[in-house]
Order: sequence, then structure tokens, then C-alpha cells
Amino acid sequence: ASEACTMANGVLHQMPERWRSGVSRFELSIMFDAHGLPEVCVVARRAAAAGDGEDGSTPVSGDFRSGGLSAGIWEVEQFWQERLPKMFEALSDSGLGGSMLEEVHEEPTLERWEARVWGEISADEYR
Repeated sequence: ASEACTMANGVLHQMPERWRSGVSRFELSIMFDAHGLPEVCVVARRAAAAGDGEDGSTPVSGDFRSGGLSAGIWEVEQFWQERLPKMFEALSDSGLGGSMLEEVHEEPTLERWEARVWGEISADEYR
């Protein structure tokens, strides 16, 4: 499961930052279903914004809970089978290190799926 996060983070950091939908990293999490059984999951985390700390301050890097809001969460099997291949496809379609995106200085739009594969689409983006 940690290999899935390592691979996802490697691909994520090859994409231009503005094409990552605000996602800064992928991490593992253990979630519990309604029966109390644990499930290993992959969580997409957004960068922590200023003022996200408990006292309104910016969290200190390296704190246990220093991550930003989640942008998506998937059971590790689903992540391996569905999300990770799409991430590699987005990187491949965008050129080495997102070079084709940087060359034209194109801004990500709702129609560009390459910018949406990193997390779930928010309700506001559906509108």
C-alpha cells in the first residue's frame, strides 16, 4: 500500500503545480467501515493553507496533522486499479514532466481531465 503512495507522489510531483487541483501529496490512512473493520486507503491531501492550524496559525511542517483538507480518498485496491493508471496516463498525455502543459502556459479548465485526476471533483465544479 505504501508503494501506491510512493508511485502516486512521484507522478504528482512531475506535473506542473497548477495542474494538480491543489493536491500536494498522497498518504495512507486506515478507515473503519460500519462493522468496525479496518480498510487501508489512499488519501489525496491539499496543501495546508495559512490559518488552518487549530489556533488560526499555519501548521508547523512535520506535525502529525499538518496536512490540508483531503481532496479524495480511495480504498487501496481501487486506487491501484483505477486512479493510479489514470495518473500515469495524465502525465504521459502531458509530456515529460508536464512539459507540453508548461510550453503553452495553458490554464487548467474543467474540460481538461489531466487536472482533475488527482482528487475528486468538488460540488462547486459540477455546477
